[in-house]
Amino acid sequence: MVTYRFRVLSTALVLAITGTQVGAAEVAFNSFNVAAASDSAVTDGANESSTRASAVTNNVDNSGPHDSAVPNNTSNSGKQDSAVIRGDASRELKVRISKTQVTPDLLIDQLVNAAFDRDERSEEIKNKAQKYSGPVRRSIAKVSDMAQFMSSYKGFQASSEAADVILEEKQKLKSRASVDWITQKHHDELHPKVVSSLMQIASGLGMPDAFRRSRNVDEGYKQLASLVGDDDAMRALAAMKVWAASVKDSVPPSEPEEPLSVLKMDSVAKKLMESSLKRDPVVLEAKAKLHKYNHRNKLLYATAKVVNTTLSVAMFSPTIISPVAQIALLTFLTATGGPEEAKLLKELYLDRRIECRYKMLNQETTQAINNYNVGAITGNTVLIEFCNLTANKMAGDDALVEALLNEPADAATAAAKTSTQTAQSNLESDKNSDGADVSAPGKSL
Repeated sequence: MVTYRFRVLSTALVLAITGTQVGAAEVAFNSFNVAAASDSAVTDGANESSTRASAVTNNVDNSGPHDSAVPNNTSNSGKQDSAVIRGDASRELKVRISKTQVTPDLLIDQLVNAAFDRDERSEEIKNKAQKYSGPVRRSIAKVSDMAQFMSSYKGFQASSEAADVILEEKQKLKSRASVDWITQKHHDELHPKVVSSLMQIASGLGMPDAFRRSRNVDEGYKQLASLVGDDDAMRALAAMKVWAASVKDSVPPSEPEEPLSVLKMDSVAKKLMESSLKRDPVVLEAKAKLHKYNHRNKLLYATAKVVNTTLSVAMFSPTIISPVAQIALLTFLTATGGPEEAKLLKELYLDRRIECRYKMLNQETTQAINNYNVGAITGNTVLIEFCNLTANKMAGDDALVEALLNEPADAATAAAKTSTQTAQSNLESDKNSDGADVSAPGKSL
């Protein structure tokens, strides 16, 4: 009885000390990050001020295009026009329009955030994210994982949560990993809808026929208004009209071209997806977190096997060695990131985040390529430019143009055509030599 009480008290003491030390370390680390971020913000603010001053000087002198991500509208007299997109009282979207260089990237991101704010679970998600990001809750989560390893007090909760995540039947905000996944899932579902709405508007604004232009713009506006509201949609439409006018003024009209072949579209889509996955911040973040689990040296792998096996066997001892082995095992697990059960659940959430982002990138890549093909066939310069901007945002500058310039698909098509012509010539020679058409099907008796 005394030994049992001693084990319980020792375990409780170790958990309390571990939680206190982890919490103190995280508080100190966060304080250091806040101080470093403050210094960086001051430096960035100074650099941004000088950049804005230089940009204003360039605008007044009318000496060249803007390099800022926020578009500006500069007339010949040096005046600027601003389109302010306002939704709720707590939200404001500002877009400065320029006839020299306009990119709707900032407009897309702000509209996605506006659509997320209108979601019914947005407030709950934000509150949970703030709750689980604190150092106290993170320390409690680690202590809870260690307690689960010792006592299995959660029962079937871990396996049930994993099944819910895989099937997406119950999306519970019960940890930091789950909040990150659900937040990203909502953004990734809204992003293609916003992009398709603006692409529909761009398609209509590039059409010469007034009736078709009005019909396509209205369809895009209605879908956008259902996502972000009438106010934000109306001002986004105004910004898109000014951007379309700048495109028509700066880009020469394109002549209708031949449609892309099936193999060419597949090749371009593959290249864009590869480039997008290599530079997407969400995919890079998830991979970096996963590499903490599989990029360990062989010595640590061997040490973990020996320590876990030895201490697990020592825990069955009826002497004082048993509580000492328990304390040592808990210390080792805490130092290596926690129990394996908790690690696997975190990895599952990271896998779902990568899958959500892959679906979004694949959908928007398909939209960009298909609509670029439509714009090239119809000579819609505005639609072509918008597809280029969408591809550049995902895969880098001029990614779509570089993928189209490479012609592996065209080479394959030419080879297939040559093979077909060779087969036809052989067929004609056989026909002339035998005096019969070998290509005609034989008749049954």
